[in-house]
Amino acid sequence: AAEETVTKEGTFAGLADSHTIAVDIDGKETMIQVGSDLQDKMNSMSEEQKVDVEYTKDSNGVLTLKSLETK
Repeated sequence: AAEETVTKEGTFAGLADSHTIAVDIDGKETMIQVGSDLQDKMNSMSEEQKVDVEYTKDSNGVLTLKSLETK
């Protein structure tokens, strides 16, 4: 199955671990995996910051971040 790319606005809720962020999207805390290319940006963000996230969802339901923009 092809990966679906989703773009959502949310609120950065914090780091779940060294390669996962938690973003509050539509009132639900969503865990998104972060590749090494975006980790510097992830580490510089503050909680409650409004963000636009673009991510893909694979067949196992794992979300992988493609882009992260602060608002």
